[in-house]
Amino acid sequence: MLTVNLRALGRKEPQPADRRPRRGAMGLKRAPGRVPEARVTRTPPPPREAETPFPPDDELVRETLAGSEEAFVTLVKRHEDRVFTVVYRLVSNREDAEDVTQEAFTKAFARLSSFTFQSAFFTWLYRIAVNAAADFMKQRRRRRTTPLDDVAETVPLPGGASSRPDRSATRSEVRERLKGLIAELPPVFRTVLVLRELEDLPYEEIARIVGCSIGTVESRLFRARARIRDGLAPFLRASGESSC
Repeated sequence: MLTVNLRALGRKEPQPADRRPRRGAMGLKRAPGRVPEARVTRTPPPPREAETPFPPDDELVRETLAGSEEAFVTLVKRHEDRVFTVVYRLVSNREDAEDVTQEAFTKAFARLSSFTFQSAFFTWLYRIAVNAAADFMKQRRRRRTTPLDDVAETVPLPGGASSRPDRSATRSEVRERLKGLIAELPPVFRTVLVLRELEDLPYEEIARIVGCSIGTVESRLFRARARIRDGLAPFLRASGESSC
């Protein structure tokens, strides 16, 4: 079994932006045997429109399956920022997100032989991470989540709630209400909302990640937006805004 210590990667938190990142080493352990260790120098992840990284993910997967632990270290370094970001936006707590991200990479390594190369490696990895986050959210439904500022700041307000300076207080209040509504969404609705509104993924890729049809994705997204719109409507009316 391989253990990937992601907490020691020196992850940059999605927020606040001015917090100094921690640095450390990532240890990989295969039992029984030696404990290889790789020193990671953190660099910003490439933009989505960047060219395919070298070596390609598929090549690294094949090298890992052939026994190269260094190849898997490279895969983790390449994708852990984006995996952590989407998990954080789903579970809404940094330490929980680190635990879930750790679990996702551990599961990915254990299941690597099941990767068929029919889709992008990251899509396959995303699905593992999203499922791990969904399982975590189901187990934690009795607890209230904290903070949801990333999601609330990105999801459009119904009717384009005013951003004029004289309405700034109202807009702030609406955002607080929005965070509460997102926290109350069932995991299946919240997942597609995050993948679409924050990750900006196309419907086809979301469908592959969550393992359902495009129609189901569209239906869940519609229902998630409707719940938020309906939940905000009374608040907006009381505040003098329109929810139409």
